[in-house]
Amino acid sequence: MTPRPEARLIACLEEAQSAGYLGPAPVGTHYEHALAHLEIVRRCAASELCDLGTGGGLPGLVLAVHLPEVRVTMVEAMHRRALLLRHAIERLRLPNTVVYDGRAEALARSALRESFDVVTARAFAPPAVTAEIGAALLCSGGSLVVSDSPARTPWPADQLGVLGLREAVPVTEAGYGFVIARKDRPAEAKFPRRAPAKRPLW
Repeated sequence: MTPRPEARLIACLEEAQSAGYLGPAPVGTHYEHALAHLEIVRRCAASELCDLGTGGGLPGLVLAVHLPEVRVTMVEAMHRRALLLRHAIERLRLPNTVVYDGRAEALARSALRESFDVVTARAFAPPAVTAEIGAALLCSGGSLVVSDSPARTPWPADQLGVLGLREAVPVTEAGYGFVIARKDRPAEAKFPRRAPAKRPLW
């Protein structure tokens, strides 16, 4: 009997954890967190989605399995992790899913610039770096969905405005904290800078 898609997905996540690409929490806990992303993305009505720093597959693989009508692009800078993600895509039979192997800031300046209506990020980078790169990937009207606790990390409206993003709105889904920032105008050509982490905007 062929394993169900969800069983194959859990197996892929377990393989990623064995390789050291997921944290030590139970895979089921990681999966539940990714499902919280799913509910928010559904409300955003995504058709083209980019997951920044997918790593071991979260939330990108979970979103791709549960949203077969959405084209999912996963960006991963580490070559070995990107190879594991491509292997998982084959196992899970996800024709609408691709992996870009490279630095997100470089891709946001070139091949993937302003290509997506939703960008997700989970444990990708500090908020200033995530916002700078995510804004350049989003088309106008799109949404940046970041797993984060707004009470812990600032998302200043004036700096977001420089990137073409509106004020970040805190959201709780299934007990997990997120911020959502909508893009209302194109990003300036200078963003993202080549090394935003060296001199973050805030």
